[in-house]
Amino acid sequence: MESPKELDDDIGKNVWLSPYTPISLLSARGYLAIAFLRNRENTEDLYYCLEPQWVYDDDVRKPLYDSIRRTGQGVGFPGNWANEEIAVFVPQRNK
Repeated sequence: MESPKELDDDIGKNVWLSPYTPISLLSARGYLAIAFLRNRENTEDLYYCLEPQWVYDDDVRKPLYDSIRRTGQGVGFPGNWANEEIAVFVPQRNK
């Protein structure tokens, strides 16, 4: 999957995002099945968590979501290809 690199490149072009590391990518489900278990050939999504200091900062969130959308469109992925669904497992005190 080339999209993480493409997303990183797009984030690097943004004046609001490039000085920071607004997200942590999490290797879960599909990636682990592909890379280590080798029981799947591909995955359709990528999970990430916003770093706690950026969770409520729209100056970071909006450009990040725009980068995710642009990258997905560029590689032909659906709109929710990179998502925060895994964040439900992060305790509120850590957000």
